[in-house]
Amino acid sequence: MKLHALSVAALAALLATGAHAAQRAGGAANAAAPAYASLAEAARSQDWPAVQAMARQPGAALDAASSEGSTALHFAIHAGEAGVVQALLDAGADVATRNVAGVSPLQLAVTSGDTAITRLLLARGADARALDEAKESLLMLAARHGDGAMASALIAAGADVNYVDPQFGQDALMIAVRSGRPAVVAALIAARAELNHQTPPGPEPTVRAPGAGGGSTGEGMVRSGVPPEGQRLAGTGKFTALLYAARDGQAEAAKLLVQAGADLELADYNGITPLLMAISNDHHDIARLLIQAGANVNAADWYGRRPLWAATESRNRDVSTANATSNGVDRDAALGVITLLLQKGAEANARLEHFPPRMGGHAFNMSYVPTVGETAFYRASLNNDVPLMRLLLDHGADPLLKTYHGSSPLMAAAGVGWVRGQTFVPGGEPAQLEAVKMLVELGANVNDANDMGLVAVHGAAFRWSDQVIAYLVEHGARLDTKDKVGRTAYTWAAGVTIPSTPPEPSPRTMELIENLIAQGKGVARK
Repeated sequence: MKLHALSVAALAALLATGAHAAQRAGGAANAAAPAYASLAEAARSQDWPAVQAMARQPGAALDAASSEGSTALHFAIHAGEAGVVQALLDAGADVATRNVAGVSPLQLAVTSGDTAITRLLLARGADARALDEAKESLLMLAARHGDGAMASALIAAGADVNYVDPQFGQDALMIAVRSGRPAVVAALIAARAELNHQTPPGPEPTVRAPGAGGGSTGEGMVRSGVPPEGQRLAGTGKFTALLYAARDGQAEAAKLLVQAGADLELADYNGITPLLMAISNDHHDIARLLIQAGANVNAADWYGRRPLWAATESRNRDVSTANATSNGVDRDAALGVITLLLQKGAEANARLEHFPPRMGGHAFNMSYVPTVGETAFYRASLNNDVPLMRLLLDHGADPLLKTYHGSSPLMAAAGVGWVRGQTFVPGGEPAQLEAVKMLVELGANVNDANDMGLVAVHGAAFRWSDQVIAYLVEHGARLDTKDKVGRTAYTWAAGVTIPSTPPEPSPRTMELIENLIAQGKGVARK
């Protein structure tokens, strides 16, 4: 937690303690007005008439602290008593006196979100350029707690709109965006705040070796989809205000920044542009805004992720349970963004170049097949997203293009790489069968094998997709084909351990395969 938050929280506790004590003392409602030991004690008791009367007395100790360490001015500000604040200032209270927690009256007014009192203090010379204990400016605090009028008042009083905090390298514009305060964003833009400031880059990312992490892996598998070359973990830093808006779904702030001329292509440490950031975080309204503003629809990050692939992944976001009927994404909105991307010239056959980190809040990945080199069409095939597959085909997608490790869209559609309880297939087996038929009709080889020796029928057996198995066998698929570990389709139907997932057999699918083999189907003729 930041230091300024601690000090303000401590102050609030002190002031609240004083208020509660005053309420307890107020039980004797008919008693004579109490005689307070000091002006601060009267304010602590929230006896505002007494405070104003005592403040007018010659020699009043206006800046003395109560037993809790706060002055009368602090108590009045905390209570939102603008009239009392005015009276104390008229009597000569010092706007710079800090309480025991080191909080100035102006800082307290700003963090309380009280624009009227903030203006009163600024009019009496309170320092708008002061920093809090964490070296954040009052304008930054206004970006968290205030409104546009408060920010404008601080700016007019000399606050530095481009001050950068030394700990995180953020400026007030970034904080206003992250805090969801578009009125403050507008005030900062009007004051000519730097639109394209970037936070400092983080350390060089580490590389995760294949098989890293605990839990079972499964013979012949790759843990969490990490390919033999490993995975570079995501780097940090180099964020802009627009990247924060795109990441956090702050649509109004994003619109203000785009209209003001923020750089649409300035990317974070990983090469993620605002457009890719918006799509990857399922903020399709911001994605449309950026596309229509002219963002590069083919800009790739370090991993090779491009907006089209990211939108396909967003529409088909992984789930966390086997019976999930929704992945929590507005899939129609995602499809609208995909359509717009294609209309603007998105490259349909662009590939992933490195294995990317997980998106959408998923911490774990139970994938067992490397997907480096996959296209948007391959990803749509994995999820049996037939409408999207057809759309991509209409814009030049290659239905036969394999990953760098030899997996074809047909394999993906049949179930190679599919994970129960993770891969989202809302259309079930009917959609799967339709996708498989489409790919076979487009020329896909039903017996193609990837680097792991897996073929389409292995995936269908693992998914317990009997209709797909029967169709593949009808079109020449071999049930006796073994993967690199020696497993046949029957073995996969009987259950195979994949990363962190124990085997689950399907007696029905096992019986189907046995019957097909007994009929001489899917095996070499003797």
